[in-house]
Amino acid sequence: LWLCSCAMATGLSLFVQYPNREAVLRELPAPPPSLAELRNALEVLDDQQLQLQQNGKYCQVESVEQIYDGASLKVLVPRRRIFVSLDGRVRPVVWYPGATPEQIENTVVKA
Repeated sequence: LWLCSCAMATGLSLFVQYPNREAVLRELPAPPPSLAELRNALEVLDDQQLQLQQNGKYCQVESVEQIYDGASLKVLVPRRRIFVSLDGRVRPVVWYPGATPEQIENTVVKA
């Protein structure tokens, strides 16, 4: 029993909010040695941002030294945006990475 509690003490419990979802508890067996390994363990894609909540605000995670047990993280998906102008009206058109050309075209036509 003593070994079990020691092993758990070396791990990390992180609360991660993925896009359009509630925050979930992710348990890592040990702190990852690099930011790339942290992103991989949390299944954060290359074009997504990983942010850490500190003092009620979110900041970009730049190193694993920022991460602590019980940390609250958020995964952000960057949006792509253009502005469409017709008859003097300018409207923003937004889409997310992974959208097909047809989906983007339909969004532009609707604007």
